[in-house]
Amino acid sequence: MTSPFNTITRLSAVLLGLSALCVSGGPVGFTESPSGEAPDAKWPLPLLSASPVLEAFIGVTKLHETQFAEEFHEGIKYFFLDNYRISLPPAGCPAANFSMESCLLRLAQGLLHYKVLLKHVDNEYPNNPILPDARHYSGLLLSQIKERVKHPERAAEMSLAQEKSLLSELRSPDTFHRKVEAHCILRHLHLFLIDGKRALARKEMQKRDPRYHSI
Repeated sequence: MTSPFNTITRLSAVLLGLSALCVSGGPVGFTESPSGEAPDAKWPLPLLSASPVLEAFIGVTKLHETQFAEEFHEGIKYFFLDNYRISLPPAGCPAANFSMESCLLRLAQGLLHYKVLLKHVDNEYPNNPILPDARHYSGLLLSQIKERVKHPERAAEMSLAQEKSLLSELRSPDTFHRKVEAHCILRHLHLFLIDGKRALARKEMQKRDPRYHSI
């Protein structure tokens, strides 16, 4: 049977090549004009919702379900994590009246929030093979987002005090509780990326065809 680690390694090797293609300039799609977005960016830029980096990131986080099943077997159902409450970032683009700029900045801020939360996962599962790829693709996706916004400085890293405050909320004295929190973070990161991809696709479709209205 193929181990999750080998699966992740092969996926990472294949998708890393795709992410490099995207960064260096892959297939060109519709984007907003320079007057509506970052004036110094090279235009046009590919559709972010179709970015190989975003696809790779989603693929890596999806492998978490297998990890969870192997650890807990039938003791806890995977989708139980959807209802587990920790300090998560807000939805990336929840309102139809959000501008593309606001949508992208919310996604960037969410990624930076998860960057800190992944430190908790690292504390509980330091050898988790998902983490290096998650950090790698998160950095690439952040770079792609900042290419597309007028105010990339608004997507700022948390201060050390903010990080400490956020992580302190996850320092339960109960080992089992801390581990479930770590799994919850990986699960919600996956959902955050899927929701972000869907929101971006709607926004990009609206820019391509103003007659299009999202549901």
